[in-house]
Amino acid sequence: MEPSEKEQIDRRESDTLSAEQGERRARAEAIATLGAYPRMMEEFRKEPGLLESMTDDLKRREALLVEGAPYLSEGDWRVLTCLELFDRATFEHCQRTWGLAKEKLESTASVGMYFREQLALEGLTVEHILRACLLHDCGKMCLDRAVLNDEHTDGEWTLVNEKFCTRVYGAELGVEKIAELKKYTDGHPSHRAIHHVPYEALAELGDSEREHVEALRAKGINVSLPLAELIAVHQERSGAMLEVENPDDPAAVLVAHHHPIDTLSSPEEEKYSTGLSVLRSGLTLATEMGHAVDILRLSDIYDAYHSARVYKPGHPSLAAYEYLLKEADRGVIKTKVAEAWVKDSIANLDKEEYFTSLADYVEQEELARSPEDMVKITQLFAEEHAAHEKLCARGVIEGGCVAPTV
Repeated sequence: MEPSEKEQIDRRESDTLSAEQGERRARAEAIATLGAYPRMMEEFRKEPGLLESMTDDLKRREALLVEGAPYLSEGDWRVLTCLELFDRATFEHCQRTWGLAKEKLESTASVGMYFREQLALEGLTVEHILRACLLHDCGKMCLDRAVLNDEHTDGEWTLVNEKFCTRVYGAELGVEKIAELKKYTDGHPSHRAIHHVPYEALAELGDSEREHVEALRAKGINVSLPLAELIAVHQERSGAMLEVENPDDPAAVLVAHHHPIDTLSSPEEEKYSTGLSVLRSGLTLATEMGHAVDILRLSDIYDAYHSARVYKPGHPSLAAYEYLLKEADRGVIKTKVAEAWVKDSIANLDKEEYFTSLADYVEQEELARSPEDMVKITQLFAEEHAAHEKLCARGVIEGGCVAPTV
């Protein structure tokens, strides 16, 4: 049946409206790539209503966030809107980080009471931490998107390092430089090639990568630094961005220190400086920087390790919890705080009969997946089983709970 004349007119109007919305979104996304937040705001002011309409659209799409975070100011929503326009994956990571912290801080279990008591002693509220979790990576808008979303795997970085070191240092010294990377990456699960290999080494992969590196160099990006260091500037920028909206924002202090300060270049000095003290708006972060940053880091690290990225697969739950304890071992998080977080999380997994469900999942997937996919699934299950044994050895899992094998 042919559509009526009215239906045809409505459809044309809808298509026109959709095209116009797409164009407005594209203009807003272009502004969100300008790097400096004040410059973004200046450009948005030249197009009255554009940022406001993008913010309203985001609020419609993220109704659960609107309901769950009524403490967000209009300035917070402007920052979040720009972040979502710039990179949806980063926005979603911030949401998940917020959700993880929210679950713990609002819990009626002992872990929630413990965290709330400690925050009160530090002069902070639950809302302070949750805002910081939601906004902690806003400074990534200052990065080049190609750098932020670099898809090269650890294996590729190792390969380009070998080629780069051999060419730059010669065969003999190159072998020593290559061995340095292996020693570093073997030292701890968090030690990756992106912390060690200069970004310019990517040029060794071929013409397209060489052109990419040169394009970044032309933009003024210091490609002699490793990728991790190029990205690391985002935490300072995150704090500065929040201060543009509110110079006295206590969350700015937290987001400006949500990553370790010494881990990238000096693995022997990975614990925080006991002399560090930041005072702003009556908020002091000193010595190990308090429970506030620990809670932010636990949420951030767990999601980053647990979630899949373009350059890596995700890791299963127990493996991620065991990783958090390894981070506590090297001083990134206080051990007592990490153990409280992990024990509560594992107790929740036990209530859900986690391993039984996981074993059933693997068995069911075997019927529907290809042999190659099943290899990946069984590898994840094996990783989870190994993490279970390590958590038992730490005494974090008690009562003789034994994970089945596949």
